[in-house]
Amino acid sequence: MHTEQRLSNKIRLAFFIVLFVVLWNWIGWPYKVRFECSPLNYFVSSTLSFALPILALATSFTIRQRLARPTAIVLSGLLIIPFGMYGLLAIMVGYDVIERGKDFSYEYLKEAETENGIYRLYRTSCGATCEFGLDLRKEIETPIGIKFVKSVWSQYRADDAYLVSKGGKVTILFNGNFMAEVE
Repeated sequence: MHTEQRLSNKIRLAFFIVLFVVLWNWIGWPYKVRFECSPLNYFVSSTLSFALPILALATSFTIRQRLARPTAIVLSGLLIIPFGMYGLLAIMVGYDVIERGKDFSYEYLKEAETENGIYRLYRTSCGATCEFGLDLRKEIETPIGIKFVKSVWSQYRADDAYLVSKGGKVTILFNGNFMAEVE
């Protein structure tokens, strides 16, 4: 196998690995991958958003068909604009989280432990244009600072709730009223 062909295969493999990681986290099936260190989530997201269109562009140069190659180059080149803007925004938010010492867009409130795992309640905020929300996630932690998370319940226009764990279930209460129960 020629050196050029090996390089093309490595570029394609890298592109498909990055694409797989991005799609896996976007879909979140069955769990999304997150880091314990909140700013790291933004920096990894930024790195992936820069890597995906660059690898798509590099992969398009390996296409041998006459019409497909320039089309792929133009399309992957166009991806650089939105992905690059998202990557820059993610870097800015990551540094903001470092400066403030807390991620206010996804603020930890409380947790409940059951026989099925740990459930953590977060207050979400997308900024001045929307109201607070709540997101309850089932989280599986690893010893290396990576956790696997799955959103099991959410509520828009709410800023706090109580969690009651009983057996394998978590009951969510707001102002003493039942809101939901999850397993």
